[in-house]
Amino acid sequence: MRHFQKFAVVLGMAGACWLSTSLPASAEPFTVEFRFDVKKGEPGQPNEYTKLGFANGSNRYVALVRRSGKAVGERMLRGATVQDWGFHEVTFGLETDGRGTGYLVISRSPGDIIYL
Repeated sequence: MRHFQKFAVVLGMAGACWLSTSLPASAEPFTVEFRFDVKKGEPGQPNEYTKLGFANGSNRYVALVRRSGKAVGERMLRGATVQDWGFHEVTFGLETDGRGTGYLVISRSPGDIIYL
C-alpha cells in the first residue's frame, strides 16, 4: 500500500477536570496512527491537492491539501474519519523540507469532532 502515508500523532491528553464531587480525573497520553490514501481518499469524503510551483529558480512550491483518511490503533479514536487541511511550503535541494501548517479534523459522528 505505497499510496498510504502514515502519520503518527501523539495526542497528549493530560490534565485534571473537576467533577461535581470535586474529584480530579485525568487522561493518559496515547499514540494514534492516521492513514491517508493520497490518490483516492475516503469514500464520500473530499480529497483535494492544489500546487503552485515557483518559476523563479528557487526550487520550491506550495501545496494546499485536503485529504481524508482513517485513524487506526487500539484506543478511542480507532475507526474515526480524519481530514487534513494543510498548507505546505516544499523546498528542494540540499535541505529538502516540507514544512506545513494546518489542522486535523477528527470525527466519529457529526456531533463528535476534535480539531487539532
